[in-house]
Order: sequence, then C-alpha cells, then structure tokens
Amino acid sequence: MRTQATRLLVIAIVVVLILTGLGLFYVWRHHQVVSKGAKLGTITETYRDLCRERDLLNAEYETLRRSPDNLDRAKRELDMRSPTPEQIITVPAGAGATAKGHEEKTR
Repeated sequence: MRTQATRLLVIAIVVVLILTGLGLFYVWRHHQVVSKGAKLGTITETYRDLCRERDLLNAEYETLRRSPDNLDRAKRELDMRSPTPEQIITVPAGAGATAKGHEEKTR
C-alpha cells in the first residue's frame, strides 16, 4: 500500500512540475510578445515622426527651389544675364497645340 501511495505522490509531483513548467513557459512567451509589441510601437512612432519631418523638409525644399530670389541669386552666381530682344524666339501659338495633340494620339 505504501508503494502505491508513493508512486501516486511521485506522479502527482511530476504532473504539477510539468504544469508549472508549461505555465512558466506561457508567461515567459507572453512577456516576450508584449515586449516586442512595445518596441514595435516605439519604432513605428519614430518612423511616423521621420516621415512627417521628411514631408516638411520636402515642402520647404520646393518652396526654396521655386523662389524668385533664389533664381536671381543663382543667375548672379553663374554670371548670367537676361536675353536681348534678338535672342528671343517667338513660337506661334498653334505649334504647341499641334504637338500636344500628336502626343495624346500616340499614347
């Protein structure tokens, strides 16, 4: 009788140890998932901030690039001057419409 009780006790201890191990594994794994999720959240927020910053910088770049003052400054730096009336070539108004119509037909 005593050997059967001992055997039952050993089986119960083994089952409890297995269940405890499974419980610890579940808690550890859940902790890993939550930690990775938190890290992903911070990285995602940083990514969004960087995208917003990029968009603002692109807008500022386009504003500065198209500024008439910048064009005048670049013209002076490159030692450029305005064209003389003899250098200006006038294109008839119909020529651009014809080219545009031809371009649309080829698409």
